[in-house]
Amino acid sequence: MMEEPGNIATSFGYSFCAAHIAGYLGAVHLKARIGNRAMISFDMRFGGSFALGMSFAVSSQIAVLAGVYLSLFLNGT
Repeated sequence: MMEEPGNIATSFGYSFCAAHIAGYLGAVHLKARIGNRAMISFDMRFGGSFALGMSFAVSSQIAVLAGVYLSLFLNGT
């Protein structure tokens, strides 16, 4: 990932466009259905797992995809 310049900026752009908007809408919907405690637990578990996945990514595509999902689950907490 360090060998390809501009990947971090590209991953932030993808995660913002794809995950933040979808994450806010999904978080509002799930929070109304399952409650605050369950929503926080759900988001913390999946957010943590995608943070680990992003830290151990072996390619740029996996890091970007894990970053998108990490942003998706960080919106609900």
